[in-house]
Amino acid sequence: MNFRRGVATPKVLRLHRDDVRPEDRETLYGVPVTNAMRAILDVWKEGSLSKPALCAAFREALKRGTITKTQVATRQQDTESARVLAEIRKGLK
Repeated sequence: MNFRRGVATPKVLRLHRDDVRPEDRETLYGVPVTNAMRAILDVWKEGSLSKPALCAAFREALKRGTITKTQVATRQQDTESARVLAEIRKGLK
């Protein structure tokens, strides 16, 4: 699916293209996006936001239920995601 085909991307947005597993997707206002868990992990690995800000985002997403314990447990099985989640947990203490 192409997003805003033929129209310049607004400077406030950064679009990334990748194959995204169904469990990492959701639709907001009719637009397919990655879910909170995937977005936080991707941005952490990318390094484009501060780690304290991402720890706060993770905490807030858990509180709101946009990241579930099941999602966390599933991601713990992936070595790289487990490493990032361990770093996030350290930042939450």
